[in-house]
Order: sequence, then structure tokens, then C-alpha cells
Amino acid sequence: MIQLFKKKNRPHLVPSSELLITGSTTSTGSIVCEEDIFLDNKHTGDITCKGLVTLGPNAIAKGNVTARVVKVYGSLSGSINAKEAIALESNSHVRKGTLTGKAISIQPSATLNDVNLTIS
Repeated sequence: MIQLFKKKNRPHLVPSSELLITGSTTSTGSIVCEEDIFLDNKHTGDITCKGLVTLGPNAIAKGNVTARVVKVYGSLSGSINAKEAIALESNSHVRKGTLTGKAISIQPSATLNDVNLTIS
């Protein structure tokens, strides 16, 4: 499901992101956006966003993520380059990449495999 919401018309439980991709949707290709994005699906391709990128708990993403802030609840195979911060939440998985940001928080149950960390 791909939905666009204006902030004042957003259903109660939808994250505060402008673009929401969830469910059994599989997306392929580069995503470039100006607003925040919440992905909770299978995605293959790079994501470039000027705002917040959130990979939800059901996300399985393969590609690099570049954004102001990146939060990972699901799975990512690739690098993250954040202008501000990266948050790896409980039960998240990041594989094969480099995490670069001014601040990186890693919850105890997050897993990292073959990942380099760079505080910039």
C-alpha cells in the first residue's frame, strides 16, 4: 500500500511521515524524496531523503540510505549516511555497510554484521 497524507488529514495510527509504504508491497528502484518517509515493506534500491527515513519492523531493505535522520526497526543490507543521527532500534538488523552520522544510537538487541561505524 502506498499512501500520501497531508499532515492534517492523517489517520491516527499512521506515522508522521508524508510517504508511507507498507504491507505486502514490494518496491524496487531508487527513492528520492523531500519529505519524511516510512517504509515497512520489501525494498531494493537506494533511498535519498532530506528528512527522516524510518524502516519499520517489517522492512527488509537492500540498498544505501542517505537522509537527515535514519531510524531502523527492521532489516537493512547496505550503508547509512545521516547528516544528523542514526537510531538502530530493538531487534533491528544491519548488514554489510558503513554507518556514518553525527550521532549513532544502538539498542542492546540490535544486530550488526560486517558493519563499520563512522562518527562524523
